Amino acid sequence: MAEEKLKNLIEQGEKILSYEKHDRSIEEILIDYYKGERNV
Repeated sequence: MAEEKLKNLIEQGEKILSYEKHDRSIEEILIDYYKGERNV
């Protein structure tokens, strides 16, 4: 279950990266996204 949730988070992070350009790492984006802070 946790593995599926992590997989979904990674996929969401990749979607964010595909349309938003920035200098942040995938880990930082996923952490912020997971916290609900969409100001990436």
